[in-house]
Amino acid sequence: MDLDTKLKRLNPAQLEAVNTIDGPVLVLAGPGSGKTELLSVRVANILKRTDAAAGNILCLTFTEAAAATMRQRLVDLIGEPAYRVGVYTFHGFGNLIRERHFEYFSEHAGFEPVDEVMQRQTLNGILEGLPRRHPLGVKRTIKGFVYLGELIKKIEALKKAAITPDDFNDILRENSESYAKINGILVKPGETFSFNNAIGDISEATGFQPAYIIKDGRTVLGDGGGVCQVSTTLFRAVLAAGLPVLMRQAHAYRVAYYEQAGYKAGLDATVFAPSVDFVFKNDTPGYILIQTTTNRRNLTLTIDIYGTNDGRKAEILNHVVGGITPPPPDLYQDDPTLPTGTVKQVDFAAWGAKTSFQYKVTKNGDTLQNQTFYSNFRPWQAVFLRGTATQ
Repeated sequence: MDLDTKLKRLNPAQLEAVNTIDGPVLVLAGPGSGKTELLSVRVANILKRTDAAAGNILCLTFTEAAAATMRQRLVDLIGEPAYRVGVYTFHGFGNLIRERHFEYFSEHAGFEPVDEVMQRQTLNGILEGLPRRHPLGVKRTIKGFVYLGELIKKIEALKKAAITPDDFNDILRENSESYAKINGILVKPGETFSFNNAIGDISEATGFQPAYIIKDGRTVLGDGGGVCQVSTTLFRAVLAAGLPVLMRQAHAYRVAYYEQAGYKAGLDATVFAPSVDFVFKNDTPGYILIQTTTNRRNLTLTIDIYGTNDGRKAEILNHVVGGITPPPPDLYQDDPTLPTGTVKQVDFAAWGAKTSFQYKVTKNGDTLQNQTFYSNFRPWQAVFLRGTATQ
């Protein structure tokens, strides 16, 4: 694909970044949003519109895979000159400088970047030093530590998402506040369970960290962001258990991670005290126990519901996702607090949809529940702040 075709496919914010030839440009975007593509097109555009030499352009990224992808995209766009553009990982570029100017680094002349073998050796050393019976210390006689490969994958995923150790601990602490409060709860026969009542006050004072929530038609930071991951998991557990759902509301727009692992849109449950709650009833003859389990190796939360097996069978039927509508055009707002030339994305586009599914619970030939859940997800607009401040 040639450069002109690529330029036509960019959204306004991307095009503004690519066409800004002189001076610094700051682009804020999440994982998988096309940053590598954007940088490749910007480099090609600079070489086309200016007399800059390809050898005077430096591109840095975090992973070898991203560097290889960027190089290939440049080759596709500009051909042979792409091989003269400096495309490196941060570690690779640092090592190149050390090698070319070794006289300044004689004290560290023997340093080499950590390769895959050394990564495994380092992690092996850490795992060997874990206390006895630590869950990560499970080891096979021949193949070594069971979770070594999984640990490497998780570390790579966190690096790609630019999640620092402090950020990661905040996320774990945030969700732990929610699931810890519902773990071990007993629901009496005939009793209703309210998620909001079980969680209680969601605020910084009760240990909840700021994260993204949907409020007043925007995605903004607020205390308790991420709690809906717990309410959604509980909703799905309740459906699997065949219990009657008395209150459930979908999110305003489709949240991508609720549609992972083969789940269709419409199987989510948002909460926002005091008006938006998730409530179900125990209509079984015995007590129900809610138990939560977290797996920090796989970054998963599991909710199990234990109770008397009375022979009921739960089914989700006729799950339809339709009425797909595109997101509105991107919205740009001038922001005098950002430097001129800075574009910051503060909300993200999502396609709208209307979904429905039938929730049917039967027991000994009788129908206990025959309920249809509807969700109306609004098409969501991407919002960008455009800096207007002058220095």
